[in-house]
Amino acid sequence: MNALEIKQAHCNSCGGERRNEVLFSRREHTSDGFGAQVTLYEVLKCCGCEAIRFCRVEIDSADRELSKRVTPHVTYYPAAIFRKTPVWMSDLLVQAIGREDIDYVYDLLQEIYRAVHGGAQSLAAMGIRALLEFMMVKHVHDQGSFGRNLTEFQQQGFISAKDVEHIKAILEVGNAAIHRGHRPDRDNVVAALDMSEALVKRLYLDEGHVQQLRNATPPRA
Repeated sequence: MNALEIKQAHCNSCGGERRNEVLFSRREHTSDGFGAQVTLYEVLKCCGCEAIRFCRVEIDSADRELSKRVTPHVTYYPAAIFRKTPVWMSDLLVQAIGREDIDYVYDLLQEIYRAVHGGAQSLAAMGIRALLEFMMVKHVHDQGSFGRNLTEFQQQGFISAKDVEHIKAILEVGNAAIHRGHRPDRDNVVAALDMSEALVKRLYLDEGHVQQLRNATPPRA
């Protein structure tokens, strides 16, 4: 029996690039009036955790003519996860029981994660903007504009003056994606997501954790 080919490929379970066995491989050539395309289909098995997934690699001659080099377009199924979801997401799901607002926040976060991992960074930025607006309106009611919502959000003590500047920057990424055709890169979207996750945790989980600490701490004699 011939030895299986080994190649570097992304593994969600191990995280990052890992050695994978190529269990199956098929190459197809197609062409149209704009050029030729080679598509490679592979079934991969991680040499570490033994997880199995599907990989599609596309090489388009049009890309090569434009950039003078071959740039493969790699797609994994399930999608490559380069960033783990927060460990507290399971706690958020528990808090969502009987709470439509938290349930919506949880579901919207999951959609944002899928957009980020699927390479849809503009959609992710729009989703983050929607998430922030929803949380503000739910806590201070709609004041008629983003600016007034944000001001009221701070005045009621949900965020600090420093947080206001951070949230403005996050909202602007989403606004630019919606209104100005901006295509944010993954690093910028992840930075916006990091700050938004911190706000979700603060609004819906931290108070409960603080109360647990109070209950578990014996009073002074």
